[in-house]
Amino acid sequence: MTTDLFVTDWIATALTSPDVHVRLHVLDRWVQQGCTGAVDPLMLVLNDQGERVRTRTLRLIEQDWAWAQAAER
Repeated sequence: MTTDLFVTDWIATALTSPDVHVRLHVLDRWVQQGCTGAVDPLMLVLNDQGERVRTRTLRLIEQDWAWAQAAER
């Protein structure tokens, strides 16, 4: 298992925490770990009960998309 997959699996698991603060912290770690191009776990969080979690998740997905577009140029 590669480090990227481990981080992604860990983050995907933590995003299911019942604690909104944990989920927000995990999204911050997502950025710190540079988990670009692997937004599948984030798609599940778009329906999160916490508005801040949904907003942050959408921002990360949009940011990942923008980086991918810039890399294609």
